[in-house]
Amino acid sequence: MIERCYWNYLRVYTLEESELLDTFLHMVPAKWFISEDVVPAQVDVLNNDGVVDENPPGLRAYGSMVVIPSAEERQTMFTFALPQNVVQKQAEAWVYQLHIQKQPGTIANPVAIDVRLPEGARLISTEPDGIFQNGTWHADLTLRTDIDIKLVFRIP
Repeated sequence: MIERCYWNYLRVYTLEESELLDTFLHMVPAKWFISEDVVPAQVDVLNNDGVVDENPPGLRAYGSMVVIPSAEERQTMFTFALPQNVVQKQAEAWVYQLHIQKQPGTIANPVAIDVRLPEGARLISTEPDGIFQNGTWHADLTLRTDIDIKLVFRIP
């Protein structure tokens, strides 16, 4: 019997210079497919070979199949090391910005974001609000529309 599920192909875009360090994904059981083939928990590097919807210039895309049975939850995680140029100097502070884009037509999904700042950094302001503890800023958000994150901090 095939359960009622929500099927998504999750795409994550990063700067080309970013390094994928770790993921937490889920296998899709064979019983959820007519062909009864298991879909392994894997990350696909989405290049532009033969793809009409190309990656924006300077970005690399990663993708993974995410299937969520109704009335259940799944947590998927991608951990990246970002290049130094993602942090910009402005006056006496440093600024990190992140844009999270909601796919049109999808439901509002929860998103948890953790940003580890340089050692000794002091937060000056954040948009949206979050919690700063042990050098890491954390926010639990709901992706109803695109979200822009901006962290302003000082380094001693």
